[in-house]
Amino acid sequence: MLEPTSRSVLDASSRHEGNPLVLATAAVVSEHGAGFVLKEIDVPDPGPFDIRVRIRAVGICHTDVSVAGGHRNVPTPIVLGHEGSGIVEAVGSAVTSIAPGDHVALSFASCGECAACDTGHPALCPSSLELNFGGNPPLGTPSLRLPDGSSLHGSFFGQSSFATHALVREKAVVKIPVDFPFELAAPLGCSVQTGAGAVWRNVNVNPGDTVVVNGVGAVGMSAVMAAAASGAKHIIAVDVTPSRLDAALDVGATRTVNGRTEDFGEVVRQLTPAGADAVIDTTAVPSVVEKSLEVLRLGGILAMVASGRGDDSIRLSKLLGKRVVGVMEGDSVPSQSIPQLIAMQQSGRFPLEKLITTYPFESIAEAIDDMKAGKAIKPVLVMPD
Repeated sequence: MLEPTSRSVLDASSRHEGNPLVLATAAVVSEHGAGFVLKEIDVPDPGPFDIRVRIRAVGICHTDVSVAGGHRNVPTPIVLGHEGSGIVEAVGSAVTSIAPGDHVALSFASCGECAACDTGHPALCPSSLELNFGGNPPLGTPSLRLPDGSSLHGSFFGQSSFATHALVREKAVVKIPVDFPFELAAPLGCSVQTGAGAVWRNVNVNPGDTVVVNGVGAVGMSAVMAAAASGAKHIIAVDVTPSRLDAALDVGATRTVNGRTEDFGEVVRQLTPAGADAVIDTTAVPSVVEKSLEVLRLGGILAMVASGRGDDSIRLSKLLGKRVVGVMEGDSVPSQSIPQLIAMQQSGRFPLEKLITTYPFESIAEAIDDMKAGKAIKPVLVMPD
């Protein structure tokens, strides 16, 4: 593995003396389907509104893997990764809330100026797709480079944290306690706040409710934990991987259903004949979505976390009397949700640690394979010292 080192570069255009350009190690995707290859890259000085973070841990999300495989038209070569945590090394001249030495978790990018951002819904920012999937930094943020000077796309979800160092805008950085483990902080900025936010903000689960969670990967498992913390009476976890179903029981599910051998609709009807109050779906499988609508009570809510692949269809009659909401980042405000989740984990009400499997950064391929095989619910890469 290439070890990260820092080196000063004489650059007449640099506006931030004392913040040297960094030679970092990153997992680079050269073209869609090519896989992740560790390479040295140049991470430049922060722009006025940027923060340079030495990444200490980063979660792997299905979005990283699907984008690398070509699911979205994201430009290459690119550095992906969007669940980073680490230590601030340098800040831009206009940064006021974060200082070098702070421990931080990183989250998604938003413009911070639109009506959605101003009213506490940054995940619904109209610029979200461009800022998070565009592959290019916002105005004022310098670009990543390969050491030979060739261009390299970055700013994935505003961070590109599959690297030992990342540039992030101030509003996407959240301070965390210095004693909170980086490997637990990393997934808070996306998968965990998405699953928890779906329960707390998109659906608003109440004590005594019946909740179904389809698919208990990291997002679904976070929804299970959030439903348990909210006092739901029945929390039904549906999956096809026995080890994940066992893990769901360990973090708050009251009943599990193996989708290969059991009908979750029958289970719901046995537990609550009127139907479920809410379904959190992380699968986007049309037959599962349609059955989810069937098991909802009148007035119940289906929260759709996953996106389909373009050829999905359900019968519109299934929507009558039901509500459907598309979930983006759990409608979370990271500066609020991340501290809340940390406090709940520390109090024992949100056992996040039970989901995490750590891997050295250089074992990224193994970690991805284990996630695909169901061996790891939330793989987290740990950077070298």
